[in-house]
Amino acid sequence: NDESGYGLFTARLLEGLNGSAKDAAGQVTLKSLFDDLKPKVVDDARRAGRSQVPQFESGGSATDRVVLRTK
Repeated sequence: NDESGYGLFTARLLEGLNGSAKDAAGQVTLKSLFDDLKPKVVDDARRAGRSQVPQFESGGSATDRVVLRTK
C-alpha cells in the first residue's frame, strides 16, 4: 500500500485498531475488527488488480473477545 507503507491487510488492521472497527459499545472485538477490515482489504486488493480475502477462524466465543477498549 503506497499510502501507508504497509501491506493492504496490515494497513487496514491498524486502521481498525485505531478506531474504525469499534462496535456499538465502543470496543474493538475480534469480530468487529474482522467485519471492518475484510471488505476493505478485498476492495483494496481488487482495485490493485489482485485478489486478497482475509479469513477468520474461531472456536466460538472468541469472536466477542475485546482486543481494544477505548475510554
